[in-house]
Amino acid sequence: MRFTTLLPMVLLAITGFCQEKLPILDMHLHALPASQNGPPPNAICAPPEEMPVHDPAESWAEGFNEYLKNPDCKNAVWGATSDQELDGQNPGDSK
Repeated sequence: MRFTTLLPMVLLAITGFCQEKLPILDMHLHALPASQNGPPPNAICAPPEEMPVHDPAESWAEGFNEYLKNPDCKNAVWGATSDQELDGQNPGDSK
């Protein structure tokens, strides 16, 4: 009786150690128009050095759009200026 209980547990433990642990690649793509975050061009700091400070005297959207137009970092990544510029830039694009 012990043998029939112990054997499956040992086999499960062995197979768990034998499997190759591959990295998990979690990638996604936002397929949105170039003007989704206001009139292009827009930029974002990647990685952000610090989050922008919100001025309560203006709306959050106005403040964030100002930040996208004038990012305060050296490593800004600028977005496309038109939908035509976006066309065909994505890896694996089937066009």
